[in-house]
Amino acid sequence: MNLEFFNKIRRNHALEHATIALAHSGMGESGILGGNSTQWGFLVYGDVPTDVLSSAAEEALRRLKSGESELAVSPYCGTNLVVAAALVAVGCAIAVGKRRRWSSIPRLMSVSLMALLAAKYVGPQVQRYVTTSGEVDGLSIRDVGRLGSGGLTVHRVRTTQDD
Repeated sequence: MNLEFFNKIRRNHALEHATIALAHSGMGESGILGGNSTQWGFLVYGDVPTDVLSSAAEEALRRLKSGESELAVSPYCGTNLVVAAALVAVGCAIAVGKRRRWSSIPRLMSVSLMALLAAKYVGPQVQRYVTTSGEVDGLSIRDVGRLGSGGLTVHRVRTTQDD
């Protein structure tokens, strides 16, 4: 397994989260922004001016480098949904076992609720230790640009990383 490939994505994922959090505050409103990270950078989906996003990305990188690693973890990350779904699925599989399905509904509801509550705490830990990395010392922003024109605003933030 190529760990450096995975680590590049983790660092970009951290910068994506921090950038989106700071862009929200820079816009002075809570617009809906989402993102997707790759080894080359990340995309940001949503109506945000390019200059606001570019400034947010630069500030996010500076703050991550200065040790504000909590910016790498987002309550809106898809990792939280995946963790919740996995915990519910495992809990339900254990609760049902080989019993009759209909008689298991109260047990399934209880297990699902416990799994969803646990996911609130487990999801951010999975982000912190698996899907993001606040260690961005060798990371730099290459450029920020808007892609295409039309209904959905998409920006690409390209990064470079010292290996």
